[in-house]
Amino acid sequence: MSFEPGSLAEVLAVVEEMGATGEPVTAGELAAELGCSRAVAADALDELAARGDVGSRLIDGTRVWWTQTGPESSGDTQFESLVEAVEEYAIYLLDPDGRVATWNEGAKRIEGYDAAEIVGEHFAAFYTDEDVEAGVPERTLAAAEGDVVEEEGWRVRSDGSRFWARVTVTALYDDEGALYGYAKVTQDLTDRREQEREFHRERDLLQRVLDTSPVGIAVLAPDGTIERANPRAESILGIAGGGDGDQPEERSVYDADGEPLPPDERPFARAVESGASIYNEEVQIEFSDGDRRWLSVSVAPIVDDDGTVERVVAAGEDITALKTQARRLERQRDELRAELDDVFERIDDAFFALDEQWRFTYVNEQAAAVFDGTPETLVGESVWDRHPDVVDTEFRDQFERAMDTQEPLEFESYYPPVGSWLEVNVYPSASGLSVYFDDISKRKRREFELERYELLFETVEDGVYTVDEEGRFTLVNRAYEEMTGYDREELLGAHVSLVVDGETAERGLAIHDELLSGDSETVTDEAELRTKNGGSVPTEATFALLPTETGCERIGVVRDVTERKERERALEESERRYRTLAEHFPNGAVGLYDHDLRYTLVEGAIWDELDVSAEDLEGETVQEVFSGGTADRIEALFRSALDGETDFIEVEFADHIFETWTTPVRGADGEILAGLSISRDVTDRRQRERKLEQFASVVSHDLRNPLSIAQMYLTMAREEDDPDDFDEVERAHDRMETIIQTLLAMARDGQTIGEPASVSLSSVVEGAWGNVETSDATLVLDVADRTLSADGNRLQTVFENLFRNAVEHGDEDGEIRVGVFDGGFYVEDDGPGIPPSERREVFEYGNSSSGGTGFGLAIVREIVEAHGWDVTVTDATGGGARFEVRGVETASDGR
Repeated sequence: MSFEPGSLAEVLAVVEEMGATGEPVTAGELAAELGCSRAVAADALDELAARGDVGSRLIDGTRVWWTQTGPESSGDTQFESLVEAVEEYAIYLLDPDGRVATWNEGAKRIEGYDAAEIVGEHFAAFYTDEDVEAGVPERTLAAAEGDVVEEEGWRVRSDGSRFWARVTVTALYDDEGALYGYAKVTQDLTDRREQEREFHRERDLLQRVLDTSPVGIAVLAPDGTIERANPRAESILGIAGGGDGDQPEERSVYDADGEPLPPDERPFARAVESGASIYNEEVQIEFSDGDRRWLSVSVAPIVDDDGTVERVVAAGEDITALKTQARRLERQRDELRAELDDVFERIDDAFFALDEQWRFTYVNEQAAAVFDGTPETLVGESVWDRHPDVVDTEFRDQFERAMDTQEPLEFESYYPPVGSWLEVNVYPSASGLSVYFDDISKRKRREFELERYELLFETVEDGVYTVDEEGRFTLVNRAYEEMTGYDREELLGAHVSLVVDGETAERGLAIHDELLSGDSETVTDEAELRTKNGGSVPTEATFALLPTETGCERIGVVRDVTERKERERALEESERRYRTLAEHFPNGAVGLYDHDLRYTLVEGAIWDELDVSAEDLEGETVQEVFSGGTADRIEALFRSALDGETDFIEVEFADHIFETWTTPVRGADGEILAGLSISRDVTDRRQRERKLEQFASVVSHDLRNPLSIAQMYLTMAREEDDPDDFDEVERAHDRMETIIQTLLAMARDGQTIGEPASVSLSSVVEGAWGNVETSDATLVLDVADRTLSADGNRLQTVFENLFRNAVEHGDEDGEIRVGVFDGGFYVEDDGPGIPPSERREVFEYGNSSSGGTGFGLAIVREIVEAHGWDVTVTDATGGGARFEVRGVETASDGR
């Protein structure tokens, strides 16, 4: 097909658009773009190449075209760019000596080298050591000079790993015929080679399966031509040279009932027509000699993407022998059934027969009664459907075992539907099972009873024996042998005096008489048992009478109580030690309580300090000892220990504070037997902690006044730049340092005040006034030259807190007066005052009605009382609050 210039221009435009980035275009790609055939697209590209509009080159068997962008030399440059961009192939040039001259991306990906690493190196680096030693690289170049060399083999990457490669080497000659190098193209075929090897392995395996299969297998064309058949199929169908395309001779085919099957109704034809598989259909094939064979046929069509049947796989198994045997067995069964019907009617045992599907084929009257039916209603019914509750029992296991092994068996088993033990005899045959059974429940009960007694007698850990009326052993068990050290033969017939002293033997006769009198059914006694080696074993024996044919024997059950005695002694010693420990438990108490939360033991040293005693608690429950919320909390704690937990709470009891822990008390088997409570008196510790908290609060409160003054003057200094303000800040810091040092010293000494000294009351008051933010309040000082014997720093703290209290509760421009009287001084304000009902609480810690900390007046009381003084509050002259401090010593008192 030839293209006109106009149409070629359109094709060129499409090629330029597709290859705008310099990528090559194949004829297939162009055909898809133009909507034409590949051949038409290739012709158009060849005409464009002939005109010089596009370049063309064959790369590894595939021709590509690309648009020309300049003179002819630019085509080579563009081709080189295309080669460099290819990643699927390693494409590079070698110089005449075999050294790498160029390197593309594909070579880098496949061989693993960067261009800088490999260019200039001999291409033998890509070969294995064996090939290099054998001279393969040199022979390859030599062969390429004569013709293009194509070969496959192992090559080596830069990291030493190997890959299977297809290599094409082409010698390059110039226009004068001189060799100037080689073009080498390498393709990594490792994955494809492995796929081919796997395909060959699977093909060989499939062939072996076909050759050895006991089932005939054939592959046919849709028209019925046999394309392939395994030896078994050839044997079954009577064809030779399977797979040569010959069709077998025409044969007649019949269905399972012997009716002829037309060709279009045979399994093969139906599978081709419907496209559906057919499985295990039984047919008969008649050969030319008149012989018929039974076949079980399965047919599966193989279809293409359009659903058209391409081939049919047929599998056939010759079941002629099975069919023949089945017919023979059916005849035998019919013959035997008639004979057995007469025999079964004369059988006394219950009898029934089952076929291979576990259906009743015969049931006599005795068996029908067990199955709760009649012979007529049971025949044809499945035994497992009749009694599904025995499906997972020994009956089914044994029946299936007899059916599988075709060996008769006998077993005994419990039959739940009738609640009886049955002795069952099973006789298998080709047609099913014949089963005889008899009810043996009474015998089994006797056997079980005897076995239980024998097992109990021999396996019980206690020694068991019987003696006659003369005191001679008539029966002993293994445990009694081990206990005494004598063999059974040595004990039987021997008198009990062999193992006990005379006094014990006499007690045994007395016990025998007591049991005979009927006063007691059993009697227990303790005695020392003499052993064969001369030792002794402490024992506890329980006696009863055992009736015999000639009278009564005495049976004794003897238990070695050595360990119990040792445990009792150990427990007594342990109880003594632990009770002593509990009685002297320091600063607390230890208690045991049962599951009713009732104290069974209470001990501890704390009871000497309380108004209640340990004896008051023992025998009482938690709810009886404690009250209200405390009882509920302790009950929850005690129950948690009985649930296996360990926990603690803090409670108040008898004016004391206790930290109480509980934990479970377990026996040797891990069972929780009781609960253990451990309580420690932490009253003093809690009081010390509260004192510490108060001390910390006092520190922070006492520092509050000078810190506020410092902050106020620092703000003023920043705003007004007055040096005097900084002096006030420094003075406030000195006051804080004095307070801190004083409090630290008192904390170390455990005191509230330091050593008293003579201090000027006016100086202390003025110092305190300077450390408090007083706003516009006025201080009126009426103390003359009174000198006191006091801790000056702590006294100043008293006035600071009283001033601050007056300012907080009074007017900002109010008046605060400090005065003295005989034996004391006072501070009063003109504020609202304090109601009489509240005057006692104002000195308590945390009491505040103005949003303060509630520590100021409490600190005042602490310091005043530490000096040995008293402080009270009353009404001021002007209606405010007046705080009076009495019992104050003046320096001149000399006291």
